[in-house]
Amino acid sequence: MQATDHAKQFRKAFDRLSYRRSWHDAFRDFVEIAACTVHQEPYFYGHLDKDADYHRIEQRYLDTIKKYTPDEIEHIVTLYSTALMALRADSVDFLGQQYMDLEVHNKHNGEFFTPGSVSRMMAQMQMHGIGKLIAAKGYVTLQEPACGAGVMVIEAANVIREEGHDPCVSMLFQAIDVNRTCFNMAYFQLSALRLPGVVIHGDTLRMEQWEARATPQWKMMQKHGVSAALLPDAIQPITSAQSLNL
Repeated sequence: MQATDHAKQFRKAFDRLSYRRSWHDAFRDFVEIAACTVHQEPYFYGHLDKDADYHRIEQRYLDTIKKYTPDEIEHIVTLYSTALMALRADSVDFLGQQYMDLEVHNKHNGEFFTPGSVSRMMAQMQMHGIGKLIAAKGYVTLQEPACGAGVMVIEAANVIREEGHDPCVSMLFQAIDVNRTCFNMAYFQLSALRLPGVVIHGDTLRMEQWEARATPQWKMMQKHGVSAALLPDAIQPITSAQSLNL
């Protein structure tokens, strides 16, 4: 399927889901459910032992999805699978584009996402020659203090891939956003792309955080001996020589 086909299929399922509720509420709940679902996947397959994170997020999933009928849940499944296919086919900010196209963003507070093409240009300019740094250090860390749906992290990963390295093992990110819906979009998309890191629901300017959630890829890497000390402290700027702050 082409990107436009994924977008059309997503919009069709979303219109059906939001038939009896506002677009804002339907989108907010969908991304909450999607973020919970992708987090739980390695637990369901037995790759990780069920822990406090599993039980906490499972309860959030149940609390959110219980508002929906079986027919509506089928639409949520379609939205989830469509977004997943779009991301893995094109590695773009799929949900961020839907968020803007559906106008569920808070435009009154100046919430406008950077287009993917601009983010790609910024990543290419900032990360020129990053392949040499990765070859020397083995990895690079990246911090995004206002991540939206994760577009800058996605495009940074695309640039690393173009430089001949696999971002799933050579990039470690930390992404933060004050908006809960953006937190969930970023978590789902970056997890679906198998990127290792932590997404934080928090306020960078006030140095506050309310939830920090590791992606499945990062949890699996930690399980196999990769140190959590590689990640910068929450909210703090990155200062190490092998780090990149976009």
